[in-house]
Amino acid sequence: MNKQNREVRTAFAPRGNAPAHSFGKILTIAEVAQILRMHRNTVYRLVKRGDLPGFKIGDNWRVDEKALRTLLARETDSRASSPKN
Repeated sequence: MNKQNREVRTAFAPRGNAPAHSFGKILTIAEVAQILRMHRNTVYRLVKRGDLPGFKIGDNWRVDEKALRTLLARETDSRASSPKN
């Protein structure tokens, strides 16, 4: 695990009796692009439009893996249930 990932995980770690966060692994735009087999610019566009939930840490966009999985499941379900022409 690199230093940046450690810092992000530490920042979201529960403190004291606080409930555990609901974040999964935090992904970079490059990691999301690789998973989706898309160009990074396409992923940036999706995040900036709000089609893919993301957030900024400093100047860098990040995507929660759980949010990505939810989006993919929703897209897969909607395509499976739509009538075929």
